[in-house]
Amino acid sequence: RIAAPGGAAPAEEAPPIPPERLDDELPPDRIPFVLDADSSQASAVAAALADRSFVLQGPPGTGKSQTITNMIAAALAAQK
Repeated sequence: RIAAPGGAAPAEEAPPIPPERLDDELPPDRIPFVLDADSSQASAVAAALADRSFVLQGPPGTGKSQTITNMIAAALAAQK
């Protein structure tokens, strides 16, 4: 789950990409995933690449570390 700091998304930020539109707005070949990612994880990586500020939260075993690994790899690939 992606949550904005403080619990609410600031009005000036765009909402996350809906999972059903993710492949259209962010084709898989545009993000160099080093680990498998589901649509919510890909949305988090896309938000990080767009320099959005958010909190990645979830219970143990839901792929947070995997998502962070993909964020780091995508940032390095984008020379950020």
